[in-house]
Amino acid sequence: MEVMGFKKDSTLTSQILVVENLGGTHLGANAHHKTKMIIPEPGIWRLQVKIEGQDFWDIVLEVK
Repeated sequence: MEVMGFKKDSTLTSQILVVENLGGTHLGANAHHKTKMIIPEPGIWRLQVKIEGQDFWDIVLEVK
């Protein structure tokens, strides 16, 4: 799994998270992994999630 961040109105992109191997089942989930994401600066960011190189999900958030 990989998460890339793209800052709105900027050319700034950042690799937010990379997980090579997920852990086993946990609390009903098929797999899990503890993570800590760091967004490099405030602003509106689109986070693009890819799993095994395939687009999976995007989320837009405001970082203060």
